[in-house]
Amino acid sequence: MTTQKEHTDTICVLHVDDQLDFAEMTTAFLEREDDRFETEIVTSASDGLARLADSPFDCIISDYDMPAQNGIEFLKTVRKEYPGLPFILYTGKGSEEVASEAISAGVTDYLQKSPGTEQYELLTHRIINAVDYSQAQQWAQEEQQRAQEEQQRFEALFNRLSQPVVEVQYEADEPIITQVNSTFEDVFGYEATTLVGNSLDTYIIPDDRMNEAKAINQRIQADNRLKSRQVIRETANGLGKFLIQIAVYDHRSGGFIIYTDITDRSKQTETLERNRDLLRHTEQVADIGGWEADIETGEIRWTEGTYVIHDIDPDGDFEPSIETGVEFYIPDDQAKIESALNNCRTHGDPYDLELRLITAEDDEKWVRTTGKPVYDSDDIVKLRGAIRDITETRGERQELVELKQEYQTLVENFPSGVVSLIDENLEYVRFRGDGLERVSVSPADVEGHVSHDVFPDEVADELCQQYEQAFNGIATTVEQEYRGERYRVRVTPVRNEKKEITYVMAVAQNITEQSENRQRLQRQNKRLDEFVSVVSHDLRSPLSVARGNLELLRNGYDNNRIDTIDSALTRMDELIGNLLNLARADEQMEGTESVNLAELSQSCWQNVETTDATIHIDLTPTQSIKANSNRLAQLLENLMRNAIDHSGENEDVTVTVGELEGGFYVEDDGNGIPANKRDDIFEAGYTTTERGTGFGLSIVKQVTEAHGWEISLTEGSEGGARFVVSDVEVSQIESGWVLSQIIHPSILILALRSYYPCQVLLQSSCSQCKRFEND
Repeated sequence: MTTQKEHTDTICVLHVDDQLDFAEMTTAFLEREDDRFETEIVTSASDGLARLADSPFDCIISDYDMPAQNGIEFLKTVRKEYPGLPFILYTGKGSEEVASEAISAGVTDYLQKSPGTEQYELLTHRIINAVDYSQAQQWAQEEQQRAQEEQQRFEALFNRLSQPVVEVQYEADEPIITQVNSTFEDVFGYEATTLVGNSLDTYIIPDDRMNEAKAINQRIQADNRLKSRQVIRETANGLGKFLIQIAVYDHRSGGFIIYTDITDRSKQTETLERNRDLLRHTEQVADIGGWEADIETGEIRWTEGTYVIHDIDPDGDFEPSIETGVEFYIPDDQAKIESALNNCRTHGDPYDLELRLITAEDDEKWVRTTGKPVYDSDDIVKLRGAIRDITETRGERQELVELKQEYQTLVENFPSGVVSLIDENLEYVRFRGDGLERVSVSPADVEGHVSHDVFPDEVADELCQQYEQAFNGIATTVEQEYRGERYRVRVTPVRNEKKEITYVMAVAQNITEQSENRQRLQRQNKRLDEFVSVVSHDLRSPLSVARGNLELLRNGYDNNRIDTIDSALTRMDELIGNLLNLARADEQMEGTESVNLAELSQSCWQNVETTDATIHIDLTPTQSIKANSNRLAQLLENLMRNAIDHSGENEDVTVTVGELEGGFYVEDDGNGIPANKRDDIFEAGYTTTERGTGFGLSIVKQVTEAHGWEISLTEGSEGGARFVVSDVEVSQIESGWVLSQIIHPSILILALRSYYPCQVLLQSSCSQCKRFEND
């Protein structure tokens, strides 16, 4: 199988995208951003897999929407063969569903295509970060593999060495055996199970050599050095002469002892040479120190490790004592160590404490200090113990405790739901959350049980299926009902440091209220659709029949009553139209865009029956606002029509559309609206004229609210009514000076066509302009 290539200054990228021109453009930008990139393009997932089999790559960039096999399917195939290869899904089809599926499939990064060129700089950084992280992970794995191989080589050397080798740890001057090799068992006649945990001196030291052995042990613990020495030891075949070599840990807590049989002196040189490799591997550093205090004299002796823990030079002038040793501990812990030392000295009580001390360099450390009495007959003559720096492990332990507490707090107070942890037997280890009370379930009812012990079979069957999928590495989300409540259940695998799935976590969120609201909204929308259908068809169809027959009647009769009926039918049609607009005003807008307010105002004026009214547009030609153009046109036309309909006898009313900071206004110079009526005008059905429908300003109110704007009514500058729309996002058109804002586009077309025989393309929403364009 092809693997990732070794780290070089070149970053090889495989770009998979069925749009070749886009992929080539992306390649050009990437190689411009960083000259280390070498990009190869293929147009399908199958071609990508073929290239991966032939050549190594540092990273894959893949589109999502591709024929035959999409980007997620391609990712899953790649992960089976190349689990560590960085894979970036670079797609124009962005959604939470695609992103979630990509993450579950093991995508390295997810980036959505965008129109601008800044995306390529972002893509460059994402590729470099992914490749650097992948290579760091690969290096760490290789380092770990090398360490394991080194450990295996050491163990092989230890077990296969032809000399007897024993590892010991000193406890109160006794060399306690921790392991021996097979040669040691053969030479001295004891099995490892008998030796481990007991004193070496008990088994292989002749009675007349005990003092010699104690001297060797003391020498090792005192100065960390011991030259090769000839000794007599008890073997399976009687006494034997050996040359011992000792590799001592840096802090003299123990070490390895190698025995060379020197009966045949001619083999000594060869044996020592073979031992050199073992000695290099057995030197270790243990962050621990020892101490011993004489009860009678009060003198105390520290090992080198104890000096190091206290940040004191062993060769300096400091002379340790029990009193000076106690003074290093913080005040709160000094009483604890003094009490422990006193009880050990007077009653023989050993101690094992975790305390804090301040070193000679003013650093605070957590230490584990132990002590026990040393007897001569029945008298305690010495105190002996050890001290170890546990600052780092203590901090890690505290972090774990705090993390566990935080997790427990989160789980037990998980809002409107339940968090559960399930083991490989599908048994609940944890089942907590504040949603339990709502369904009258307690943790004791569930923890220690499987789903079928607690829940109905149909619920338990589905849960077990989700748990089994999670143990196979597949995260799922389902909705379930239980005891009248509806839950959304997210089930995910929980992995350990070795990436092994050890548990499954299920998070159940109560969505009963959301589900009911969704159903209620669906029912409301259905009723609205039915209402719109009735209005648009069942009412307008007979209205059309009535107006048709009225026209036929007009041909035979000339009567004022016919005009009255025609006016009533016209008013009914207007009412129906406004009712439709009002019913649909709260529907979600299709989207917003940058709209030129001056151009749209001019266009809307063309759609309003203006009689003798005039329009004055007091707007910056380049000003635009963020809005839905259709809804904004509806708002402007309704305000313009309202000004004309309520002008009274003043048919030559002037309507002004002007700009404000953060918005715009529409005002007229008509009769105005009394202050005591201004709070009512936006209510549906409110009107002050016989020909008004009462829905125009209600629609205006709802359009502003749909945009997130505010609308208010004040007196106009000429005594009429001014409608102010605020909280509007206002900007300037990027193209700068727009000629069509000064000269109406229809006039501009005529002028251009008089000088240029070519076709003039006009982009305008104005109905008059469209007629010119069609001509």
